[in-house]
Amino acid sequence: MRVARQFVLVGAAVLGAAGGGAAGPAPAAAAGVAPAVYVVGGQCGGPARAAVAFRFWDDRTAVGALRYGIVANSNPGLFAGLPWRRVGVQHRLTVDLRPAAQGSADLVVAVTDADRQTRRFPFTVRAGAGTLSGGPRTDVVVGGQQANTITGLGGDDILCGNHGDDHVDGGAGRDLIDGSSGSDHILGGPGNDSIGDFSGDDTVDGGAGDDLISAGRGTDTLRGGLGDDRIWAGTDDDTVWGGPGNDDLRGEEGLDRLYGEAGNDLMRPGGGADLQTGGPGADRFLLGGGTRPLDYRPAEGDALLPEGTVLP
Repeated sequence: MRVARQFVLVGAAVLGAAGGGAAGPAPAAAAGVAPAVYVVGGQCGGPARAAVAFRFWDDRTAVGALRYGIVANSNPGLFAGLPWRRVGVQHRLTVDLRPAAQGSADLVVAVTDADRQTRRFPFTVRAGAGTLSGGPRTDVVVGGQQANTITGLGGDDILCGNHGDDHVDGGAGRDLIDGSSGSDHILGGPGNDSIGDFSGDDTVDGGAGDDLISAGRGTDTLRGGLGDDRIWAGTDDDTVWGGPGNDDLRGEEGLDRLYGEAGNDLMRPGGGADLQTGGPGADRFLLGGGTRPLDYRPAEGDALLPEGTVLP
């Protein structure tokens, strides 16, 4: 699964759980308990659009019977529209900005169940070119056409760099970051982040946490940092460092250099003659494309997987 330009679901490590950041729908038990509201994914769609996937849950009211909507908007003039659509159990909100939008808006989504209990979920949309900083709660930040400096700070954020050579720092929280085009510098920060970049010679560091990182076109340097990371190289000659943890590193087209570093790593070559170095730990090397590991050490528990081995 590619990150950039796709709708990313964070899975069990949900973004922005209302009422404390739990890792999934809490079993709210009885009448008088308001529905749960979670942000479970997002998407960047250029300099005037982003999308947010919500998960609403209530143990006494079916998903289709919940009533929901935006009940507060501090800056309606920022938006061309805020349409909803339901996809399975998700409710996706598209943030359509006006051309060259600049500024911020505090929004509140309210969800009401059959017992008339209501949960309110506040978040902030920030848009424009230049320097954009989030706050302690969930932010949706959409950068402009030029170089942007975007900082998520706290909270579980959706950060869209768009065009230009951007600097993006997710800060603490489970963030979704898309650098888009340009030669970007991206830091995920503490938390289980999803980071993608469409094109350009990018430098990405996931930071602490179990991160998902995916590159596009360009000669990229990708570092997972501390944690069990999944990293996809892009279409050119990329260098990938897993960092401490049990990482899953995948080459793609081009001559990629994959370094697992400490931990029990899975190394998968791509379409080029990739170089694989597992580092300390019991590493698994998938053979293919004429590539072989540079540090295969059976005494450390390393294993060679035949070409064609089916892996998750």
